[in-house]
Amino acid sequence: MSQAVEDNAPSKAEQADPKATDRLRSRPISDYLFFLILICLVPALLFSGYLLVRTNTVQQEGLQSIFQSNTRSIVQVVEQEVSGMLTTLRVLATDPTLQADNLEAFHDRGRRALIGRGMNLAVVGSDLRQVFNTRTDYGVQLPAASDPRTLRRALQDRTSAVSGVLFSETSLSWVFFVALPVNREGREPILLVLSRGADSLARAIEDGRLPAAWQVAIVDSTQTVLSSTDPSLAAGGSLPFTFKENFRQGITEVDMNGHSFQIIREGSALTQWSVVAWTPKATISAPIMRSIALLLIGGLTIGALAGFVAWLVAGRVTRSARRLSESARLLGAGQPVPQPPHPISEFAVVSTALSEAASNRSEAESEIRLLMREVAHRSKNQLTVINAMVGQTAKNAASVDEFVDSFRRRITGLARSTDLLLANAARGIDFRALVESQLEPFLPSDPERVRLLGPKVMVDAQASQTLGMAVHELATNASKYGALADEESRLEITWWRREGMLSLTWREYVKELHISPDQERKGFGSVVLERMMGGTLDAQITRNLHENGIEWHFAIPLDRLRADGSEEQA
Repeated sequence: MSQAVEDNAPSKAEQADPKATDRLRSRPISDYLFFLILICLVPALLFSGYLLVRTNTVQQEGLQSIFQSNTRSIVQVVEQEVSGMLTTLRVLATDPTLQADNLEAFHDRGRRALIGRGMNLAVVGSDLRQVFNTRTDYGVQLPAASDPRTLRRALQDRTSAVSGVLFSETSLSWVFFVALPVNREGREPILLVLSRGADSLARAIEDGRLPAAWQVAIVDSTQTVLSSTDPSLAAGGSLPFTFKENFRQGITEVDMNGHSFQIIREGSALTQWSVVAWTPKATISAPIMRSIALLLIGGLTIGALAGFVAWLVAGRVTRSARRLSESARLLGAGQPVPQPPHPISEFAVVSTALSEAASNRSEAESEIRLLMREVAHRSKNQLTVINAMVGQTAKNAASVDEFVDSFRRRITGLARSTDLLLANAARGIDFRALVESQLEPFLPSDPERVRLLGPKVMVDAQASQTLGMAVHELATNASKYGALADEESRLEITWWRREGMLSLTWREYVKELHISPDQERKGFGSVVLERMMGGTLDAQITRNLHENGIEWHFAIPLDRLRADGSEEQA
């Protein structure tokens, strides 16, 4: 720990000469722009060299992103063809003639169903011998079925199976087939076999739309060719190269006849076949090498231009920095700051800010003094209100506890009005929000028992404090003796504008009217309602006692509230 402190401590030379330390840490803009030239030149050259090293990787990524999707689309087309053959077999398996073991009729129906589709249907027994084949007439002696291994697997697994490419003794051509086992009640299971010429898959390869430089082949699980775009690879042939044992899918490189080739392989889960595409690496490398050469030339050119532009910018930045330094000195001295032109927009923004800061300095000081006087004025008003609350609360309190409780609640009501005042002092306080804030502590569990109805009215700071205290006192009396004292009474507060007056009605609906002590003697609530509402706001106050509750009505001049002209909302 002590060693770390010593390493971070300034040297004796730095402590003796702080200006020397500043000179060591600060450098002119020309030095940084010189580094900018190097940053523009060196990365361009390094980036070009990096591209040369990464050429092989770029080729593989390009192949994978451009051509692998094409080979995948070929696989999808092949799987669609095979799925169509399986669908045909499933439809044929439901034919009534097959279930009735009328194979001759089933032979005729199958032959008619497959006319023009380039496919042939065969029925193979559980002994793996052909019962019939739609390529020949019914009853003709047929050779043993080809690829017994695939047929046996279909019978054992009781599921469909797809063969590889094989030479058909019946059609004397290279074909593949799809086998579907069919179970019949009380009889041995049989296989429906739908065969198709391997050359019919050539259309699937053409739909892949690979570039002309690429060769494509479809091979089975033994890498025997079913179809290929290479004229030298016929159906039944073998690829001129072999894959590594662990290479099932993706992209790799192989050597063939002394040349390096790029290989893409995509497998089919349905058929266990693969689509293989290959092309010479030289075909891919040629355009990339040309691009790398252009990048090298462009990098050097950009580096030269960056050096020239940096030299021009250095002079402009230096001159603008000196002007800003002078402007900052004038601002610190409290003098007006001129606004000289700057060729760089960022410096111009700073210069404008310094000039505006200097011109607004005296205005800000005046505003601060005004705000301080306003704070003092409002504090005196608050103290006057609190002083009156203390006197009236003490005068009407029977005990210290009653005094503390009443005084605390009135202070809380005053605080709510003050919160609204602080939050909305600039635009005034919404009368509805003022009433809701004062009623909040007294609201019953059923909100439908309290109803507020009236237009939007904005009041100023002084009027909001008086109105807030009045609503608080009315709500306090209602919670003790009126509409908020039980679970069944209702309270309705309505207000409206009429002929320059704000009419406010506080109406309580109760089952039994109770006369509160505040109505028998003048407590703080009566003082608020009569002196502050009547004296401060020139309100005309009317109180009516009905059989089902008390009603207060206040008529207040709108000019005493300084209400704005905003649109009324019902």
